[in-house]
Amino acid sequence: MKNILWLMGLIVLMLVAAGTYTYLKPAPANEAVAPATQTVSIYLARSGETDIELVAVEREVVFSDVAEELMRSALSVLVQGPSADEVEAGLSSPFNEGTVVNSVVMNEGVVTADFNEQFDFQMGGSARVMAMRQSVEQTLRQFLSDESVTFRLTINHGEREAVLEP
Repeated sequence: MKNILWLMGLIVLMLVAAGTYTYLKPAPANEAVAPATQTVSIYLARSGETDIELVAVEREVVFSDVAEELMRSALSVLVQGPSADEVEAGLSSPFNEGTVVNSVVMNEGVVTADFNEQFDFQMGGSARVMAMRQSVEQTLRQFLSDESVTFRLTINHGEREAVLEP
């Protein structure tokens, strides 16, 4: 009888140890852990009869405690343009294909968003130019508490100011 109790105790101990190991063992190195994300608003264009309206849509970006990184991520998904469903709903992007966001920097009340040269390549149309500027500014404003911030748009790491003229 003692042997049976001893054997049952040993089995229970082994089951507890196996369960603890399974619970505490580290994840395999090849399993990727998805980064935390955050929902942001971006502003796409909808053409009307006489003007262009900006419409807020939501996107998921990688979470960051650094406002400049979050702003850069939001602008990066903005310049990618609308999804297929959003295109069907009449939304479009005023940005040139191939536009890339290089950086976003905040310094003493000025937010500078820097893009590659595609950003202002072969610009045309005052409504389009206005939609581009406003969609960038509205997308960035959600991260700012100060309404008096000035926005500056540059090309190729500050090589020149963006030319947003019709």
